[in-house]
Amino acid sequence: SIFTIPGLSRIYGRELEPDKVDRLSELIRNKQEFYRSKGSRKHILSCEVFVCGKAYTESVYYTDPVMYGLPERVREYVRNTRTSVPDIHCFMQEHRHEIEGINIIAPDPAINRDLRDIISSSMNVYITSSTGYYIEISAIGVSKAKALDTLSHDLQVKKEQIMAFGDSINDLELLRYAGHAAAMGNAPDKVKKATNVIIPSNDEDGAARDIDIYLSDIF
Repeated sequence: SIFTIPGLSRIYGRELEPDKVDRLSELIRNKQEFYRSKGSRKHILSCEVFVCGKAYTESVYYTDPVMYGLPERVREYVRNTRTSVPDIHCFMQEHRHEIEGINIIAPDPAINRDLRDIISSSMNVYITSSTGYYIEISAIGVSKAKALDTLSHDLQVKKEQIMAFGDSINDLELLRYAGHAAAMGNAPDKVKKATNVIIPSNDEDGAARDIDIYLSDIF
């Protein structure tokens, strides 16, 4: 969903269909049980659920995401941006009509590919990723580009007037949509190939520098 300022009234949104929420919850639960039965470490995958723009996750993952194989830097991010619930599957069932997206957290590359293949071949959903250990799932028709398109029409801004910057796979549609699109220096090759403009990395203030150059050319 995207919201206007300052009222935060919703101007676009599309929830996952309840039956797909049920199927995703069942898939995640079954995979968790399967890997535990094979003697794998207990905390091998988890998930996050988005309702009304807020992210919820199971208490075990919230307490220590590093146990799931995530880098240490993620610990503070999870604590600051997620809300803990005792049972994420019960939460998904209770909110099955209002879930905007589900992130599956699967750091193991083989498990990540397995889940991605199962979902893409059996469900008509939009799948993307902002980082290697995420599988981000939402309804068809949901993307950063769609949100930007809706907002640009609402504000009467042309595509040619829009600047976009991206460093992850979930930025591809956004970069292809915007009139001026730049891939960050730290972006994967697939993202860099989506635009002719490559700018310095996030750590080098690439976006700010590109905006400054663009505005300098205008004024």
